[in-house]
Parts: sequence; C-alpha cells; structure tokens
Amino acid sequence: MPCHTLSPSTKKESASSDVSTSSSDRAVLSSPSVKAVSSLFWEMRRQMPEELRGVEFASVREAALDVAVHSNLCMRLWPGGAKEETETAQEGGALPSLQKWHRICRELAAFSETLRRVIFFLPREKGFRASMLLLLTPGFFRSALTFFSFFSSPSCDFKKPSPMLSCALSGAVILSTLMGRNEALRLLMWKSTDFKRALKLVVKKAPFSKKKPEESVAAVYCIECLLSSFHGTKAALSHETIRDFNYFKAPDAEEEEGQPLDFSHLLRAAVLSHRSKRNQEGRKWSSIAMKFQDIALRNQYHDAAQSAFASSDANGDALGLFDLAISDFDTNGNPPSNSSSLNLEERATAVRCTLPNPAVREFVSKRKRMILARLESMTKDISEVPGMIVSLQAWLHTHTEVLSRRRRKLQGLSRSRHDLEVNTRKLSLEALASECDPFNEIILDPQYGEKLENRTFHPSKVECRKRGPQPACVVCASRVPTFQFCSVCKLAVYCGKECQKKGWKTQDGILSHRQACHKLRKSVTDVAFQGVFVESQCFSKLS
Repeated sequence: MPCHTLSPSTKKESASSDVSTSSSDRAVLSSPSVKAVSSLFWEMRRQMPEELRGVEFASVREAALDVAVHSNLCMRLWPGGAKEETETAQEGGALPSLQKWHRICRELAAFSETLRRVIFFLPREKGFRASMLLLLTPGFFRSALTFFSFFSSPSCDFKKPSPMLSCALSGAVILSTLMGRNEALRLLMWKSTDFKRALKLVVKKAPFSKKKPEESVAAVYCIECLLSSFHGTKAALSHETIRDFNYFKAPDAEEEEGQPLDFSHLLRAAVLSHRSKRNQEGRKWSSIAMKFQDIALRNQYHDAAQSAFASSDANGDALGLFDLAISDFDTNGNPPSNSSSLNLEERATAVRCTLPNPAVREFVSKRKRMILARLESMTKDISEVPGMIVSLQAWLHTHTEVLSRRRRKLQGLSRSRHDLEVNTRKLSLEALASECDPFNEIILDPQYGEKLENRTFHPSKVECRKRGPQPACVVCASRVPTFQFCSVCKLAVYCGKECQKKGWKTQDGILSHRQACHKLRKSVTDVAFQGVFVESQCFSKLS
C-alpha cells in the first residue's frame, strides 16, 4: 500500500507553515485535521536541535519528521480510533477513524524503515551525530521505547496483525536505528527494564509457520535489528549482562518469565527469513542463526541446535541447509576463501543444527566419500578449523576406511585437535553433534556440561574492559580500557580528561556536551531507567 507522507514540502520558506501538497494527497488532506497535522509538523521541526535543522542533516530531518509526526498521530488517535466509528464527514468524505488509525500505524512502520536506511548509509561519525541529535529531540526516544514496550502486552502478537503490532515493530526499528550508530545508547538499553522485558517476549512470541511465513520473518527481522550494529566494531556486551537478561523477571511478571530463552523455534524461523523477499541484503541462514548467540546461554543454544531440525517435518529444510554447509562454493559461485574463518564457523553451525535430523544422517551415510572430499577441499591449508567440522571429518575418515592413509597427517595437528579426532571416532553419527560442545569445540562429559550451564558467548565485565572492543570516545574515536561514561547522562564516552574537556566546549558549530548533557538525561536516560511500561499498557487496553 502506498504511503502518503504528512510532511509538507515548502516552496516558500517562512517561519509558519506554507504547505504544498501533491494532488494525490489533497483528498486526504482536505479536512480540518490537516491543519492540525501541519501545525504539529512545524512544531516538531522547531523542537529539533538547531544542527538537525541545518542543510547537513536534511535527509535525516525529513525522515525523522515523518516518524515523529506519525508517532504523535498514532498516540493521539489511539483512544478515538478504537472507540469512535467515524469522524465528521468533510468534502469528498473522510476516512473512518479506525481505518485512518490503521493506515497511520502502517505508514509509521514504513517511515521507520526509511529513517533506518538514511542513517545506515551515513558515514560513521555523521551517523553518530545524527543519533545524538534525534535523542535530543523531545519525545523521540520516549515514543520509540513506548511502542516497543507494546510487545509486553498479551494482546500484541505476531500471529494477530494489528495497529499495535505495527507500532511495536516500528518502535523496535527506531530503537535499533538509534543504537546502530550509538554504542553508549546500546549499552544503556541493556539496563532498561522495559527494553529487556519486551525483547524477551519478542523471542518467546516469535512464531514458526510455513503457512504464514511473514509472521516468522517479521519476528526474526525485529530481533536482528535490535542486535545489529551499523559498523563492524561494536562495544562488547558482558557475560554478566546476557546471563542476567536470560534470568530477568520483571517484579509484576509471571514466574516463567524468569527462565532462560529457548531459540529452537527461531532457528527454524531463520530459514523462512533467509528465503524471504525482505532479505534484500542476502543474509545467510547461518549468519542469522549465529546472531541469536548474542543473547543466549551456551547450553540453551546447544539444546536448541539439537532440537530445531530433529523432527522429520524439518527434513526438507535440514537437507537444504546441510547441502549449503558442505558446498564448495558460496552463493556467488566462488570458491570459499581460505582466510575466512567466519565462513567455516557458519558452516559448522549449519552442520551442528542439521546432523540430528534423520534425513541428513541418512544422506551422510550414503554419500560419505563425496562429503569428505568437500570438507577436505574447504579446510585445506587452514589451521583453525571449527571442532564440528573436524569431528565430522574424523567420523568420515573412520567410516570410509581411509584413516590409515591420513594417520601420518595427524602428526602436524595440535594436541587438542588430535584428541578431538580420536574421541570423535568412537561416536555414532547420531551422537556426533550432541556430544560436541558448540563453543569450546571439545567433547563434553556430563560433569563439564554442568559447569557450562550458565555460560554465555561473551567475556566477563573485567575481560570486556581489558580486551574490548570498548566503546569509542565521542571526541577522538579511540577505544581504550580506561574509558569513562559521563556521570550525568551516561551517553557520552571519553578516553580521558582531555577529550572530556574538549567535548564539553562547542567546536565548529557542533553541539557541545555542556549544552546537551542534561537534555539527554531528561529525554533518554531518565526515560530508560524510570520506564514507560505503565504508559504502554494504558495504550494496549484501549486497542
């Protein structure tokens, strides 16, 4: 459905509102409510920081205004749109209130995606500045967190498309846009009760449905957005943060909310996301699946990997993924790069998840020599091979009777890899994946498995501080273990006192932290810590 922007385009600049609209918009904008929309637009424009109103950030400003106006309209129309059937008819007829509300909520989702794309393609420093300027815009962050918190409501469900779901997804996209260029904000959000509550429920509510794949695709996309960064390096989350998130339980929540997350349904849903038209970036299933590791406990992810494709109804998906994992070529037809360890890690993830499937095990048993040849080709001259790949190779060596010819080549392997191969030969194919630890890549015994029960993919807080990657200084962009946050707003990161003094002053027309600090605390930090859950639930009761 085409979206009609409510942002007026001006031909003559004035301090008030000279509004010029396209012919396609005039019918919709002919009612008195348009004057209110126009007034709202200009009022929000005036509230934006001066730097955001300049030419440099014109594209960000226009996209953000569309989001801000539609967010405000969604909230204003919420009670009336849910309770009243129609508005007073105007010339040409007016849309029913409920229908207009639905349309505006859908448009908000579209404009949120537009803003995300605009900021995604900005240079790194400019993108960070854009994020900070949007955070300084009154109500911008608050409305995003309020909308995202709709996921905490039982009535917000991926299986039931509604204006509430559209707004909740919009909130997720807007938050991800702000966090994508702002590492300090991303770290701050993991201290927000509202954010953690809503994200846990997104994971739990995410459906897997081949009959309605769009439901699964929307859920996976929502989680991906919130866990992604717009550049390669991002400040590391700590083990303690993700462990506490898994056991997080809001004071008024049910007991089951405090249980660790299960990702088996999401691993299946990621297949649908990988195949969807929405996946314009061509993300592979394995890269999507590995993204979930960012918020998982090790043992929970391991269990999910063993169960996701284990049933016979997953035969088709499992065989397809396994074939991709052992293929000698990537999606572009190029041989895999020997220097790409991530490529092998992704292949290992696919093998680990699909080996429990009976159809895959039957395929491996019948095509042992072909599979072994492919694995040896892709691991040639690579010293660091994931344990899952090593284990499968060792099993294939044993069962194709070529182990004796390969025995002398094992002399050059590290002791840990040699032990891994020796231990693996004793396992059945069915036990191969379940007995191979997906993180340290060693054979588990029950005692060692118990020790890993609450481990995550992340280093401890101490290791994060020492080894990083640490958040970048807002002045010089350096990443050092001695970094410090602003004690007031928690959103400015400095490498030392010199940069802190420099950032406190206005330079080259850029907003100084002295001007922004207390505004950021009021608009962002206090909102994140004090919460918007009660406010979001008031809206949910009206829908």
